[in-house]
Amino acid sequence: MSFPRTGGTIPNERENPSGRFAKEGIVKTVKTIDDLIREKDLSAEELERHRELIEECRTRETQLKEYSRTTRENMRRMTEELEKMSRTAEDLWQEAQRLSQRINGIYLHVAPAPMRKGYH
Repeated sequence: MSFPRTGGTIPNERENPSGRFAKEGIVKTVKTIDDLIREKDLSAEELERHRELIEECRTRETQLKEYSRTTRENMRRMTEELEKMSRTAEDLWQEAQRLSQRINGIYLHVAPAPMRKGYH
């Protein structure tokens, strides 16, 4: 899905399954709590000691994924609506141009003779 003003895109999970993204030329990886636990190689005792915090992090990860999905969907729908609005505005502008030309043509036909000379 592309942004109308910037031409940029919002990657979805299918397009970007790794969760990696680039911003200002820097590539970052989004790590989950399980990724961090694996990297830290926590002992069973440490896992138990931090169990509540880990569960809270997992809950928040789930919420963030849902919020991200909802945000992407809302952005997609908003982009569609903006594109429709843009097409409608373009149609209205073209119709206004046609009406303006017709009004000018009618005015030339009904204007007194001296006024017509001013247009030619």
